[in-house]
Amino acid sequence: MSYCISRHGILANMYESRRNSIIADNQKLLYTMNYIQTFYPQGKPVLENGYGWLRPEYNLMSWALSCLQLRKIYDHVDLYTDNMGKNILIDELGLPYNKVYTDFNEYDQIDQHLWALPKIYTYSKQQNPFLHIDGDVYLFDKLPEKFNQSELIAQNMEYSSKYYLDTMVQLKRHFTYIPEVVKSDFNSDKSFLAVNAGILGGNDVIFFKNYTKEAYTYIKRNQKHLKEIDADKFNVFFEQHLFYALAHKACKKVSLLFEDLENSYGYTHLADFLEINNRVKYIHLLGNFKRDEDLCLQMAITLRNLYPEYYYRICRLYHRKHLPFCITTPEINSCSIEEYHQICLNAYHGNKISNTQHHVADASKEMELLTRTEIGRQHPEKLDKFADDVNKICKKFCHLSKEFVYGRDLECMSWQDKASRGDRITISKEACIITSSYNWGGKLNQLRRSSIEYYERVNFDLEGEYYCIVVPELLAKGYQIHDIDDVELCIFEELHEPKTLEELLDSCTKYFDDEIIRKNYLKYEIFIGTLIKRLISIKAIHSI
Repeated sequence: MSYCISRHGILANMYESRRNSIIADNQKLLYTMNYIQTFYPQGKPVLENGYGWLRPEYNLMSWALSCLQLRKIYDHVDLYTDNMGKNILIDELGLPYNKVYTDFNEYDQIDQHLWALPKIYTYSKQQNPFLHIDGDVYLFDKLPEKFNQSELIAQNMEYSSKYYLDTMVQLKRHFTYIPEVVKSDFNSDKSFLAVNAGILGGNDVIFFKNYTKEAYTYIKRNQKHLKEIDADKFNVFFEQHLFYALAHKACKKVSLLFEDLENSYGYTHLADFLEINNRVKYIHLLGNFKRDEDLCLQMAITLRNLYPEYYYRICRLYHRKHLPFCITTPEINSCSIEEYHQICLNAYHGNKISNTQHHVADASKEMELLTRTEIGRQHPEKLDKFADDVNKICKKFCHLSKEFVYGRDLECMSWQDKASRGDRITISKEACIITSSYNWGGKLNQLRRSSIEYYERVNFDLEGEYYCIVVPELLAKGYQIHDIDDVELCIFEELHEPKTLEELLDSCTKYFDDEIIRKNYLKYEIFIGTLIKRLISIKAIHSI
């Protein structure tokens, strides 16, 4: 009898263990996220349309970097697109999505300005837990494990800035239908909340069915009024604001990647490519970041350094179609990509000029841009002097080889990390300083860097003594101009002799009052560190 009891006890334990294992497996299946992306070309030639990016090439580079990083981290990533999108991203570029759904072949495009509506369409198609990642988001590490059990997921909360509030005035004036769930925000004078949908998803698929249905109602019942508003700005209302309002009403917890509340004009910390080897695990080039030439170039360099095969695949596609390409790119025929990169690194480290075609720089178009500004028209002789200085530097750059500049770019993304670890820093010998009586460099950046708040609020038309640094770049024009302030100039001058970060911090104290340093050394350290990082980002200084 005792044998039977023991035997049954063992069987019971085995049954319970097996049951728990099955439950665990089912829970695991239940909470397995489908990672998805949406690319809808809107019927436009993909290679010739930027879809909000500075240039069309950057759009494709962004899609490549976003997809490749996702696939590096997660085993399964799906794409929702149409035949045109599939032809470019899959057939031409060979991006490694697991499944490609061409549901957008039957998609009804209500208005081309409603760029968030294709995402709403993709959300509405989901039958299982999912996380949607925008094509301008790049992951450098896994997302939090908590997301696997989260009802709803978003990047972060943001409060309504002037962008939201000004648009809300238009909606109240012209729309005949406002969803009941957002009326309290529309009728209030106070700031309201929304989510940022750089990532959006969760386990509560029923919520997304209701949310997407309401979003379509919001749009279709006001369709005839879209021409009366800035429809481009309506997107954040039917995607981000509506999502938050519905979640709040249903008392649904939204799991966030970032807990800090953001102003919708902020997010500069989400564009820090220099720290992807260190602290930065997530980048989102939202909004005007896509039109920032410096950030676009950093994104392109990141793709080339991490996934050269795909970068050059994009280059070859443009060359084959005889379309202009933003970055000077070599034809690599006689050797492999790895061999060519080694040639470039050798050229950079050896400071050698190779026998191939030299780097070409031409400042004429950018100087013409300045002549159209009010300050350029008022002070043509001052602008001519600045243009002469830039052209002289461009002639110097023509003595550099393309391999040298390529080699520098292969190295540059690691400079910040190396400097933080204690490597010495010095000036880039190819970087040149220009002094002028007007801030021409700042004026140029005001025209081309709308994503940076500094360039929106500063008056660049005042006379004084100003400095800028000109560096060679693999852009079509061959160079980039960066305005710098007095302290950045001091840092640059200090680094004619290589120094570690600690040594540089010590040597720069002489430019500040002793009492300020004594009472606010931590703030001083952060301030100087920020300027050093910027000088590294513009390739004016580098680690050795």
